[in-house]
Amino acid sequence: MPAEAARSRANLSGRSRAGRRRRAVAKATGVCLRTIRKWMDRYRREGLTGLHDRSSRPHRLRRPMPAATIETIERLRRHCEVVAKRSLEISLAMPLYEFLA
Repeated sequence: MPAEAARSRANLSGRSRAGRRRRAVAKATGVCLRTIRKWMDRYRREGLTGLHDRSSRPHRLRRPMPAATIETIERLRRHCEVVAKRSLEISLAMPLYEFLA
């Protein structure tokens, strides 16, 4: 999917480079003008690789989460996975490993 998204973005920026107005390309494709400009700038600077999906995670956090909070979240996630697996086994009336075999 990421490569497909990059090709589709390249197609949009190619339409604009081919002489179609950015506003017309944005309207025809349902993508906002600001996004078309951003993709065109990235394509101009980085080529096709600049059009791949990027993480929206901040580069740095103003106030990082305390380690104790992270540990609690991870423990709860592991617990939820165990609970979800067990409830699935109960609803299937068999151990999960037998169902997946």
